[in-house]
Amino acid sequence: MTDAKRRFSVPHPLVLLTGCVILAALASYVVPAGQFDRELDEATGRSVVVAGTYHSVERSPVNLFDAMVALPRGMAEAADVIFDGHHDIDRWDPRWHRGDVEVIRCGYLPPPDGDDPPALADDFAGTGSGERYVILALERGGQIRPMSMHLSLREGDVAQVAIHLPEAREAVAALESLGWSAARGVPEEAG
Repeated sequence: MTDAKRRFSVPHPLVLLTGCVILAALASYVVPAGQFDRELDEATGRSVVVAGTYHSVERSPVNLFDAMVALPRGMAEAADVIFDGHHDIDRWDPRWHRGDVEVIRCGYLPPPDGDDPPALADDFAGTGSGERYVILALERGGQIRPMSMHLSLREGDVAQVAIHLPEAREAVAALESLGWSAARGVPEEAG
């Protein structure tokens, strides 16, 4: 291949992402605005679309500056997912292979009226209890879903929780401080 002919190279992912954001912001000036009505699904606690309810709404074009600021803001808000997810695997996989993990069931009971609900994000980020346990899945209304920090907890929710056995007592105590009650208590192997 000669110098006159250049190969096509794929742009950096952030360049592609920025281009997509700019295109979407510009499209908000051209594409007609509309939405579906939504209702709360009691089984999952999520807002779902109601079929056949699409209607036009007033257009609200996106300011290009606001669209560009949304990129770093979104990355900062999701930093734990983007940058720390592999650490969970690095921590828990060896523990599992050594036999240092037990999965227990915990039920949720909300705090009494007037008390602040527990902050899952605060517990996972910085107190260290995220090292002792990890909430894997949540059962609600007969459905099981992966646990998320953005999920609003309800009385009667049941979680599957992986406990690090050498820290089982501390893990159960941390869970109880957040409103979770271990169905079996501290595993026998924990001293």
